[in-house]
Amino acid sequence: VKNYRTKNFESLNNEFQKRQYKNLKILVDVSQKTPLSRTDVDTTKMKVSEYDAKIDSLNAGLKISDDLPLITTYYDGFPVTIYNLENRERIIGFGNNAALELEALDKNHKWQKISNFRKYSCGTGIKYFVLKPQEIATVFEPRLSGNFKTKLRYRLGNILSNEFEGNINDKYFKN
Repeated sequence: VKNYRTKNFESLNNEFQKRQYKNLKILVDVSQKTPLSRTDVDTTKMKVSEYDAKIDSLNAGLKISDDLPLITTYYDGFPVTIYNLENRERIIGFGNNAALELEALDKNHKWQKISNFRKYSCGTGIKYFVLKPQEIATVFEPRLSGNFKTKLRYRLGNILSNEFEGNINDKYFKN
């Protein structure tokens, strides 16, 4: 997997905005269980003013006297593999994130987007996530839960993954 910046930013950015692929495959394997975790700052253990001061210090390149309190959440996930079967490099995202959008079949049997891909703010210096020809990338996505059993799939531009069953909260659907 190639993760880089280029002088030809404009053409790569245009390619990414269009996300029209000819021969990419997305395989979702929910039969596998992958333990995932997310670590965040535990803001319940400090005042907002303390948090802001520590973040300002870190952003200024200073060392803070006390570590930030952290909280780690563990959850179940599964692998999603993207195959580039084209004969050229293809942009599939930014940083370490593939630009996958999650779609679900609603009560009326229509596909609805319930999760957009991660977007970064301007000026972050994040590099493109690029697959070379015949290369694969595997990312891990969280297994959702909720009160509505349905079919799900991932979308990357014009390419769709295999459909799979899962549960989500029915509040994802805007009626």
